[in-house]
Amino acid sequence: MKTITLFFVFFSALFMNSGLVANIRILTFHYNKPDFLEIQIRAFKKFLLDKYEIIIFNDARDPQLEREIQEISEKNGIQCVRFLPEWHKNNSLNNLIMSYLLDPNNDFSNIPLINDIEVIGDQPSIRHSHVIQYALDNYGYNHNDLVILLDGDAFPIRPISIRKLMEKNQIIGAKKNIQDVEYLWVPFIALDVPKLPNIQDLKFHTDVVDSHFHDTGSASIHYLRNHPFVKVKKKRVELSEHFKDLSLNSLKKKGFSDQEAWLVKVLPKGTCVDFLINKHFLHFGGSSFDREGYDQKTRYVKEFLEKILK
Repeated sequence: MKTITLFFVFFSALFMNSGLVANIRILTFHYNKPDFLEIQIRAFKKFLLDKYEIIIFNDARDPQLEREIQEISEKNGIQCVRFLPEWHKNNSLNNLIMSYLLDPNNDFSNIPLINDIEVIGDQPSIRHSHVIQYALDNYGYNHNDLVILLDGDAFPIRPISIRKLMEKNQIIGAKKNIQDVEYLWVPFIALDVPKLPNIQDLKFHTDVVDSHFHDTGSASIHYLRNHPFVKVKKKRVELSEHFKDLSLNSLKKKGFSDQEAWLVKVLPKGTCVDFLINKHFLHFGGSSFDREGYDQKTRYVKEFLEKILK
């Protein structure tokens, strides 16, 4: 009996240390909001019902912000991977985007024309694309379980099991639809990595689709067109500004909680948040930009998050 027990303990330990133990892996990307990281970690602990692990990708340009993101990660015992600012300059995606810009068949009327490759590599959506691809190459494609891509300004706000959410799907994500092009949007995407064919062909960078330039995540459309049998569910994004004129009672009939309805009503005119995945996640949106009403929006979103995290 003693021999059998030792045998079991040995192989249990081997199994636990081999990387074969399955955990949902959350890849989240942080640039300039360490305070959001603190809240995001708390929200994971309160609302995510599955076993999970977090890997934080630290893309801060400012040294002080870089240190703060690192310190918050260490305080919470979470792996933090540094993406160095200079890696943006020589990324191969920059050359691809430049080739698109030089192609007269493409329509770039919806964005300012840029012909400097270093300027291209420093655009927020393209910087984001660089880090996402680095995360997938090194920590995503080879994982043995579900992988979630989550923006640094996106927070779970209701109890959720990602495993139950997935059901028989191989991909679930927020949906973006512009100019009749529908693709997966990167604030939230869940991938059943072991079940996806040719997984390394699945990219989420900014891209040209049908001769038009689209936001981060649009490159996913090429994979989905080439793999029509992949089971994918794109979830509608609900913009708070579309509900702002409704009464509190009407908002509750639309499925918003009391706190969510309060946030929709109190946000300053001209500002907006996104409710994702059937209102289970809140996406602040535009956290890399200091726009009009940004300070008020930040204050109200933080107040909302503190209320639901108590």
